[in-house]
Amino acid sequence: FLSIEKYSKAKLYLIKARKLLQENLSPSDVQIVKINIELGRLKYSQNRFHMSTKYYQLALNICEQQPKLVYHDLIYIHSLLGLSLSTEQKYDQAMYHCQKVLEISKERMSTSYEEDEQIDMIITRVYERIVQIHIHDNKIDEALTNARACLKISRQYPMNYFNLGNSLLLMGSVYRHKELYKRSLVCLRKARHLINKCSYEYQTQLLPYIYAELGIFYNRMSDHRYRTAYKYYKLARNTHSIIEDT
Repeated sequence: FLSIEKYSKAKLYLIKARKLLQENLSPSDVQIVKINIELGRLKYSQNRFHMSTKYYQLALNICEQQPKLVYHDLIYIHSLLGLSLSTEQKYDQAMYHCQKVLEISKERMSTSYEEDEQIDMIITRVYERIVQIHIHDNKIDEALTNARACLKISRQYPMNYFNLGNSLLLMGSVYRHKELYKRSLVCLRKARHLINKCSYEYQTQLLPYIYAELGIFYNRMSDHRYRTAYKYYKLARNTHSIIEDT
């Protein structure tokens, strides 16, 4: 209840701040963009995804009228819209915004060779979302291509290895190719290893899925590793139950 109360207060303060800015400053002021983004993030955390999309779109509308805004503002907002829309299961619209992130970042790279860890992280998350959309649409080849592209950006995120392992596992199922299964196992084990270094919150989001995918892997092996598969299915279930209890 305390967290709900804090969310309500945060929303009131943000709406009040936006109103004051609109009354006293230019409606296209950068601060209004930031407030709309924060309102969007607030709604997303409350699982009100259609409202988060609305606030992100308001921020984007202002940004597109502001040529002086730095490039990563647009990248950030497009990535948030991609995340919000895909959570709403509006996959075509989500893919449009994800592709815009890649397009803008590519333009940036053609004019500057400076490394930007924050942008790399955003691009990584966007690739993750693209992979998930392709998997949902059963476009396994495209999912695999994007999972590999994501891994080239950074090898420190467990999700990158999970996506690649998941894509290889699906492709192994489609083409019945043992080598694809083996490569998927390498990626999934790497994701399991890397996640130990992550925050507890991140572990709770991804760990049950890693265990579940490992279970699927062993279940599909030609040498009938059903006991090992069952072990990982049980780990996935137990991990998920622990998370729900906390």
